[in-house]
Amino acid sequence: VSSLTIAAPTSSTSFDTGYTDSHLNLSISNDGKKFHILDRGDKTLKQIKLTTVYDLSTASYESKSYNANTQLASGGEAVAFKPDGTKMFILSNSGSYGDDVFRYSLSTAWDVSTASYDSNTVDVEAQETGTTGLALNSDGTKLFILGDSSGEVLVWNMSTAYDLSTASYDSSESLDTSGQDN
Repeated sequence: VSSLTIAAPTSSTSFDTGYTDSHLNLSISNDGKKFHILDRGDKTLKQIKLTTVYDLSTASYESKSYNANTQLASGGEAVAFKPDGTKMFILSNSGSYGDDVFRYSLSTAWDVSTASYDSNTVDVEAQETGTTGLALNSDGTKLFILGDSSGEVLVWNMSTAYDLSTASYDSSESLDTSGQDN
């Protein structure tokens, strides 16, 4: 194929967050009724509701947020949730704590205002400084970190699901993407 033509979308919708460049990550609940923006500047996870699932034209801010200032000395890079919305994971990048992932419990699923820090952390700085992305597999036994400086996707296995204290780095599963083009 020497060329590819992609048709323009027939419609688009956006939601103005009111921020310019300080938020870095967006997470959408599995049911499509909420999304969360992690604001690097004030280290706050903000919650937005959608009255029609996955439809940004129905988005509005809820007065629900969680400030992770205590754990995120330099700001958060990424957020991920357990599929049922009862656990939240935030990646910190090179603050006084270094590159770490922190776990929080939500007493009400997907409601970040009910979050509390679990004192459950894994330090990923030995494998990567300058982390930028975070994901977990659906059963909570694997943690994936995207390295900004290395261009690698790094993998930690958790012997107890969603328990960061049981995470161990697995270099055999990591993937180097540094030489890949779009």
